[in-house]
Amino acid sequence: MTTATRDVETAVLDEAAARERLGRHGAAYLPVPPDARRHIVIAIVAAVGAFAAALGFTFGATVLGIVGLTVAVVCGVRGLAGWGWSGLITARNSGTRLDLYEQGLVLTYRGRVRVIRYDTTRVRRKILQLTKNPGPGQISYTYTVTDVTGVPVVLRHGFERPQQWGPAIERAVTEAQLPGMSAALDAGARLDFDRFWLTRDEIGAGRDAVSWSRVEELEVIGGWLSVQVVGRSQPLESLPVSLIPNYPIFRALVDRMRMSRQEIVNEA
Repeated sequence: MTTATRDVETAVLDEAAARERLGRHGAAYLPVPPDARRHIVIAIVAAVGAFAAALGFTFGATVLGIVGLTVAVVCGVRGLAGWGWSGLITARNSGTRLDLYEQGLVLTYRGRVRVIRYDTTRVRRKILQLTKNPGPGQISYTYTVTDVTGVPVVLRHGFERPQQWGPAIERAVTEAQLPGMSAALDAGARLDFDRFWLTRDEIGAGRDAVSWSRVEELEVIGGWLSVQVVGRSQPLESLPVSLIPNYPIFRALVDRMRMSRQEIVNEA
């Protein structure tokens, strides 16, 4: 990327951030480059296969020669395809970046700029561990946010350090929206979190609702949230956390309302 191209991209970012009053720039995250180690391993295996094939056919070990040749051909084809795919990914991701600001973020992808404000967006997170004891590259991160026009934008672990920018976005959204939502709830408003809804007196899921004094706990197991209710064997509702927009805000409001109502009951 040339200096002139970078200057143009920076100017576009600054213009979009200024237009939506996002404040100071905080951090930038670029796409994760293709893993070259995988291609190196494939190349080594292909070389070993070729060497085994040469030995086998030279000394009459036909089976060894066929196996070695097969390994060499398969790995060679995969290696060439992998290098080509890596080049395609690198070219496709040129200019792609995620920039966090004080009041929001800007996603740049294929020349298109999407702006998200923390005080208006809705965030859904989905984090999957691909193994029982995952390493840094074995956790899948997906954050879906809504931009300033209300259109969903998906942010994936294709950007570097998702374990950093994901929580940072959720913290900023919570700081921007929780005080206003808490005040609205105290004033008698109803807050909707898709399937769940909250009022000053009760929590509901669809048409079912219970008073705050009956909410026993919010239990999260295997990525599923269950609202346990006193005197009921079944939860009010059980849903994947990934389906609840602005989950940290939802959780904070529920814990606050549940504890405050229990304190009132205990004092009485």
